[in-house]
Amino acid sequence: MDRPLIFHDVALGASRLMAQPRDLPLGDVAEMPLEQAPPGYRDLFDRYVTDLEAAATVAIDWWNGMVRRSMAAPLEESAAIRANYEARPAAVASRPEVVFVVRDYWLETIALNESGSTRPGVAPQCLLLAWLAEAGHDLLHSILTSMPYWPLGIDAEGRWC
Repeated sequence: MDRPLIFHDVALGASRLMAQPRDLPLGDVAEMPLEQAPPGYRDLFDRYVTDLEAAATVAIDWWNGMVRRSMAAPLEESAAIRANYEARPAAVASRPEVVFVVRDYWLETIALNESGSTRPGVAPQCLLLAWLAEAGHDLLHSILTSMPYWPLGIDAEGRWC
């Protein structure tokens, strides 16, 4: 998988995304390291990584193509990257394939939490972001940290959607 032509503050993005859901109704969950995760969550994480890698491959090609076309405008690489960030602040993570994977696995994490098979459950932001860094998936982690917010909401009944 190619590296995306990006420059954002990965640590700031990770901190923002980890903190955002803490005041929302996540149920009986904990922010736990991957090594302490119950088996069902590890299996879910493995599937997530596979699907996110596939989505990221498409998204990186799309993003790098846009940046390279901007460089032909003619802009230097850093100016071209900046111009594309201005149009799409989530950069590579704004590609629908990435958004769909994140949404799907957030909702699957919530469903697993609500199944009651393990108490406490796992906070979705851990499974989707923190565990990527812990497991050495640095490229995937850096891609997600450009998201300004998690692409989910809560419906009128208080359910994630």
